[in-house]
Amino acid sequence: MCPIGPIVPAPGLCLNCGGILTVDSAATCLACGMSRAQTLEFFRIDQDWSTEAAIEVARQAFAPGLCRLGLGILNYVLQKDPSIEEAWVIKYQVYQMLKMDTSALQEFETAAGRIVERGNWA
Repeated sequence: MCPIGPIVPAPGLCLNCGGILTVDSAATCLACGMSRAQTLEFFRIDQDWSTEAAIEVARQAFAPGLCRLGLGILNYVLQKDPSIEEAWVIKYQVYQMLKMDTSALQEFETAAGRIVERGNWA
């Protein structure tokens, strides 16, 4: 399992590892083999959560050090709506806390800035 998931959680990418999902109904990751449904279950994601509720659940996961869980939830939020700046900020703070590689942080900053500016993945 990837320790942090996708750096930039674009649609069509696995929430677990960032690999590409198949376009069939199973939406299975070509890298780790998990289906979309399995990743939602793994990260305990309730698809009925509001954005605010999901971010709060992620924050609660980070408090005791469950960073992978919190990042998975934030990635879910960002896949649904990449304009949620709060989710990008929290994710960046976690990356800094985890002492992410400088090149990964630069990739993240560049992508997050562009996406928030446009308000979508296009």
